[in-house]
Amino acid sequence: MLLLDPDHPCRSLTAQATLAADDAHFEGLMRQLLDRFRGPDGAKLLQRRGSLIVCRLAALLGGRRVFRALAAVLADADDLRFVSALVQALNLILLTAPEVCVTSMTAG
Repeated sequence: MLLLDPDHPCRSLTAQATLAADDAHFEGLMRQLLDRFRGPDGAKLLQRRGSLIVCRLAALLGGRRVFRALAAVLADADDLRFVSALVQALNLILLTAPEVCVTSMTAG
């Protein structure tokens, strides 16, 4: 499953969010998203488009559902540096993008 099409990131996210509306695909999408944020290339992706990606998924699938699922996956992760970086990024997203994320926290 391709998480991001470099030419049309929102289009591929929308398609994947449609698939992830089914619970069977949802956790897989959240795990895949976190895997894309790993390593040096993933850190760049997180820095450049992390907010767009997470907020778009939150708007499409429900902020509460997305953030809870990401937290659950991160709770099981062994790489504490990675977890720390993601928690910081998710907190920043929640603080700086309330128009997308916080308003969707009631959905899901």
